[in-house]
Amino acid sequence: FGIEDIDYLKTVANDISSMKSNEIFHKFDDYSFHYPDLKLKRRHIDWPCAASIEYLTAPWMLMKYKNKSDISEYVVYYRERGDSVDEFVYLIDVLSAYQLIGVEKKITVRLYNCNPKAAIYFRKATEQYLQSWGMEDSKEKALKNITASSINEILTINFNQQEIGMGIRGWKDE
Repeated sequence: FGIEDIDYLKTVANDISSMKSNEIFHKFDDYSFHYPDLKLKRRHIDWPCAASIEYLTAPWMLMKYKNKSDISEYVVYYRERGDSVDEFVYLIDVLSAYQLIGVEKKITVRLYNCNPKAAIYFRKATEQYLQSWGMEDSKEKALKNITASSINEILTINFNQQEIGMGIRGWKDE
């Protein structure tokens, strides 16, 4: 992992912890990283499912959690810049391919270190996606359940390059 990966993962961990403290879900067993069933060979694992290294470094991560009413909701941690509407149209299309977009499914896209206009681009992308599907009422209701917001508390970790790796490994400082 590089410094950007560590900052991103620390921010995501902090965001999940704040969701727990704000009682969006009650206990840590109420959430799991979500891997969509895309192949017949892969067995679907529902709860709990840890994130793999590949998943942690991907452009986005899906987290599934049970809300207070025991209904599954989703969070997408999005780490790309969000510089265009097309970028978010692609994301919405991927969520649709994963069969996550539905009238009763709430999805929150959490934007990490993104363009200040990313939330506006996301809203325009949902409108564009809806127009490409012919303005169907069911699609409109489903797309209204997808929201995007920036992660307000971005955590950064400072490393001292001179101190990293200077100690002799296996020796105790006395």
